[in-house]
Parts: sequence; C-alpha cells; structure tokens
Amino acid sequence: MQIFQKVLSGVYGIALCALLLLLPPSIQKEGLSAAAAERTGKPAVPSAVLERRIHELINSERKENGLAPLKWDEKLSGIARKHGRDMAARRYFSHTNHKGEDPTARGLREGFRCTKRKGAFRLEGLAENLFQSTLYTSITYCNGVPAYAWSSWEEIAHSAVQGWMGSPGHRRNILNPDYDREGIGVFLSGKDNRIYIVEMFC
Repeated sequence: MQIFQKVLSGVYGIALCALLLLLPPSIQKEGLSAAAAERTGKPAVPSAVLERRIHELINSERKENGLAPLKWDEKLSGIARKHGRDMAARRYFSHTNHKGEDPTARGLREGFRCTKRKGAFRLEGLAENLFQSTLYTSITYCNGVPAYAWSSWEEIAHSAVQGWMGSPGHRRNILNPDYDREGIGVFLSGKDNRIYIVEMFC
C-alpha cells in the first residue's frame, strides 16, 4: 500500500488532507488467492452506518486522550456530504472547491457559522479532515478476469481514522479540545470504486 499526503492550511486550526491511494493496486497474475476468492463480490457500503462508525472511532480516540466526545451535527454532516459528492463529480481532492470556497466558506454558504471564544479571543471557522481511497485492496486476475479484494465498511472506517491519527495535523484536529461537535460525510463513487470521506469540526 502506498500512502500519499497533501498538506493544506485551513482557517480555524490546521486542516489537512490525508490521501490514501491504493493505486496502483497489487496485481497478481498467477490466479486467485484464497482470500481474494472469498471476497470477489462487491460489498454494500452503507454510507450512514459508515459515517456513524467513524464518529464512534473518533470519540474513542478522544476518550483515550482524556477529551470529551464530539457531538454529532447533522447540518455539518450534510455540508460534508456535499463536498464529498463534489470532489467525486469534479475529480479533485482538496479543501477548496472549484468556486474557491474553503470549509468555512462552504459552511457559511449553507448557513453554518462556527464561533468559539478562547480567553479574550474570538475564533471563527471550520476545520476539516479528508480521506480518499479505493473500495478494494488489490485486484487478482484469473484467466484475464479481474477479481477484487473488497474492503468491508468496518475496514474502511478503521483505515480512515488510523490514517488521520497517524498524521500530526489530522490528529491535532481530532484531539483539539476546543472542538465540541463534528459532521462526517461519506460519498461512494461507483464509476471508479472510490470512497470520499469528509470530517468537519466546530
């Protein structure tokens, strides 16, 4: 597996992109392995269930670090889902969309303003973590016919959270004590078997 990371600055705190690409996948010409043979059917990945599972894993990380859990925010999740859908449709991976809107601007367009007070300071803005991956870990060819080793939704959830926790900027977002809520959006691109996960913090 190859890991690529793009680092971008956000408006509130540090917002980074984690890009986990499994391309090129490992390709075996010898035939189906036992593991691949058992997992050739494309799994159903329930977006809503995956979003909530990632939320649970994020709060587990916060609990382990002595922090209060983040509340689920459905409005933020809706904004996150729209950004995931837009990235898939326009084939880009960035905190900034084609209109030049960063996470905070996208939130304001949807009527979501995030304001925090820290001592004498007033902070405003949203932070964001991004994750993109294929829905499979490898392709195995048998007589020229591809068979995919699909990832389960549980594996995808753990990959996203582990990837973020392994990156200093993403980890800082997740473990930021100033944040008290988050929204998570999952978008599946059926055309190229990719998944986009957007996590937004306030």
